[in-house]
Amino acid sequence: MACAAAGSCGAGGALSVHTLLFDLPPALLGELCAILDSCDGALGWRGLAERLSNTWLDVRHIEKYVDQGKSGTRELLWSWAQKNKTVGDLLQILQEMGHHRAIHLIANHGAALNPPEQHHQGDGFPDLFSKETANVTVDNVPILEHNKKGIVLNSSISFQNIIEGTNNFHKGFLIGEGEIFEVYRAEIQNQTYAIKLFKQEKTMQCKKQWKRFLSELEVLLLFHHPNILELAAYFTESEKFCLVYPFMRNGSLFDRLQCVGNTAPLSWHIRISVLIGTAKAIQYLHNMVPCSVICGSISRH
Repeated sequence: MACAAAGSCGAGGALSVHTLLFDLPPALLGELCAILDSCDGALGWRGLAERLSNTWLDVRHIEKYVDQGKSGTRELLWSWAQKNKTVGDLLQILQEMGHHRAIHLIANHGAALNPPEQHHQGDGFPDLFSKETANVTVDNVPILEHNKKGIVLNSSISFQNIIEGTNNFHKGFLIGEGEIFEVYRAEIQNQTYAIKLFKQEKTMQCKKQWKRFLSELEVLLLFHHPNILELAAYFTESEKFCLVYPFMRNGSLFDRLQCVGNTAPLSWHIRISVLIGTAKAIQYLHNMVPCSVICGSISRH
């Protein structure tokens, strides 16, 4: 299945400025498209089209794809790739756009697959990108590094831990469900985690769910704030897309306001603290540069 190939995200060869765009790892391409598609104007796919398209008719052609729910960035890069363009060519365009977020994504991926001691003259990424991404931060908060399997490097959780902790996602461990995901509770290494598994009941849903998974993952990896729940690990294995969070034992804000389980009502001091904390997290996301993140669904634990 095409979706399984995208989910595995294996890096067949080292990524460098000489890598053809045709050879971009599917997961990296998906994340890159998600970033540009989520931005408006000069930092979105239209800004890319200004540099890659020859006429306004080309732009109109891309608009038709976007109206159908397809990625404008992906269509642009696909056409451009047919001219034997490389990652280096793309990085130059992104630099002209001032799209540091997209540059960081590509350069970090290249740096992970090309350790400094293995670089040869003319290979890998230019010193410009090595210096930019040696200690990438957003609002002075370090961005989590991740390896090619998709596991946060400072995490000791494995996908096998997830399978064992949920008894292969048995319904007995199910604690919540949404339109596009299920949430399971798992005990792993003497700690409790909430496993958010994206539904893939139909093959036709695979590409759509993969895009939603990448969109949420992108925010969790790039943006960190005291009032936003940290990601413990993520996996794209065995055709499963899942995000791993620390389990919040106090339940949801709705449960606390409704005093579910005969819990004591929240004091006004706590209620105001919750409102302020949530507002700070939203303000942080809405004011991110170069692309703000607009939350359509917010849950508070």
